[in-house]
Amino acid sequence: MKLFACDFDGTLYRNGTVAEDDRKACALARERGHRFGIVTGRGAKTLQRELDRFGLACDFIICNNGALVLDGAGRELERTELASSLRRMLLRHPAVARASHCALFDGKRMRVLEGKHGYWVNPRYPMPAATLGEALEDRLQQISLAFPTRDEAEAEAERLRTEAGGEALVLCSLSLVDIVGAGAGKSAGLRSLLRLWNMQPASVVAMGDDGNDIDMLRDFGGFAMAGSANAVLEAGRGVASSVGEIVRRFL
Repeated sequence: MKLFACDFDGTLYRNGTVAEDDRKACALARERGHRFGIVTGRGAKTLQRELDRFGLACDFIICNNGALVLDGAGRELERTELASSLRRMLLRHPAVARASHCALFDGKRMRVLEGKHGYWVNPRYPMPAATLGEALEDRLQQISLAFPTRDEAEAEAERLRTEAGGEALVLCSLSLVDIVGAGAGKSAGLRSLLRLWNMQPASVVAMGDDGNDIDMLRDFGGFAMAGSANAVLEAGRGVASSVGEIVRRFL
């Protein structure tokens, strides 16, 4: 049995859609007894909206860069929270003031920080707001910041890495900065799932396209999408043009 672990944005979800061939390949993998799921920096709420929109069924969902692991029915299996002191430092950090949007992830619940718009990145994703006081008390597993450009996001990420020391994992994808606890990461989320399901690392077929996929591609010998940055292309064992191409290679 294979476990197909697929990043969402830029890997399965490209140019505003999920290609029909990719959807069919993922469904075929499940029909043949393999397990298919998403490993993403997104939270559960916006991801599930897109999965429902495209009729995609999953056996697992690993959200928030590995900080939240769910089964196919959306039940929480494991969660890695930000330490209270780290959460408070991050929410008061000048990077939050500089960000155009700030998203807060508390389990499957998602809110935006008050004053940072009433939606997350795209007006299609309206979200309830949380005050700073509420956010300081929430049990968050990820804080995400959006910036106008990727260069700005990467500069802010570097500053946050330095100030958080070894307490946080700070990741960039697109023009977003995601902050999770140091014990999280996509690779860590997959290892948790393998342990819970008593599966071996050799069963994993990982797919990704951006910086937050590097640990997963490296640790599980995954596949990068053609056109990814060099660091991503070099992380895994191969390159492919689509998810469907990779999945069919292993069926």
